[in-house]
Amino acid sequence: MALESLGDAANLYCESVAAPDGLVARIPPLERHAHGSSLYLGAAPDHCHVFDAEGKAFKRTGVRALAA
Repeated sequence: MALESLGDAANLYCESVAAPDGLVARIPPLERHAHGSSLYLGAAPDHCHVFDAEGKAFKRTGVRALAA
């Protein structure tokens, strides 16, 4: 796990069973996490950017919420 401070945010580079090639999470800049600690991350789908092995972005698809 590595942390890159960007001023108004930070990029957290980590390993995950779900993402064997690595995962980057943008977190608030003052959060601190110990090396090797476990984190539980979640994200809204419209805030995710997903790429294939060649670095090409997957096409974004949306899901409409049903009116109540």
